Formats: sequence, C-alpha cells, structure tokens
Amino acid sequence: MMTQGVQHKARTPLNALVHPEAIVFDLDGTLLDTIEDLTDAMNAALTNRGYPRRSVEECKHLVGDGTDVFVRGALPPEARIPETVADLVIAYRAKYAEIRPRKTKPYPGIIELLDGLTARNISMAILSNKRDAVVKQEVSHFLPMTSFA
Repeated sequence: MMTQGVQHKARTPLNALVHPEAIVFDLDGTLLDTIEDLTDAMNAALTNRGYPRRSVEECKHLVGDGTDVFVRGALPPEARIPETVADLVIAYRAKYAEIRPRKTKPYPGIIELLDGLTARNISMAILSNKRDAVVKQEVSHFLPMTSFA
C-alpha cells in the first residue's frame, strides 16, 4: 500500500502481535480495590489529630505517589510541615495495618485475568510503592492462587 510516497505493509491485528513473556502490575488501583481502606485509615489518622476527614473521591486523587505524598495532600495546607507529615505517616501506617482488608478486594475480573495469564505461562510481577511486607501480605490474602516473581 502506498500513501504519499511511503510504502506501508498491511497491518496485522494488535492481538496477533502481542505475546508478552512477562507482565508487571501495580497493586493498589490495578489488581486490588483498596481505596476505601486507604481512606478509612487516613481519616482515622486525621481525625485523631483534629484534622478534617477526606472523601473517597479526594483520596483517589491523592494516592499513587507513596504514603508521604498521600499524607501531605490529605493535610490542610497550613499543617503540611515536615514534623506533622512525619507524625501522620506513622499514625496512618499503624491504622492501615490495623484495618486493612476490611473493604479491600480484587477488582472484578482480576482473578480470571491472572488465571488466564498463568495458563498461558506468562510470568507476572508486582511493582508497588507499598512496603514489600505489606505487598506480600495482601497478595497472599487476596490473590493466593497466583504466583508472582
């Protein structure tokens, strides 16, 4: 096929070209729906220190870049000083460890997706900004039949 003097080969459907050997997933917001537990832990830490609560929608926009960024964003602007952030990070992590897996669950279709990838012998791994011990706990609890590298 010729287009403006450039020769193009006939295109093959994308699904025929994609045969990955491995896939790397994020955990929160990709494999597991954790936002309600993250929000509950943040709100417990905030209200225990007299700060206002955050909605699930607000927290959705604050997560993704690590705990320090989440905590800093959840605090009112005037409270975003290093000492306050550090204190709230400790409180948040303690509360999250206490309450997690109350509302956390795999997203619909994730178990079937992972099973299908396993059946195709596609290696899988998780890359998360969560602490490794927390990732391992959540994977063993929510995705126990899946092997990750």
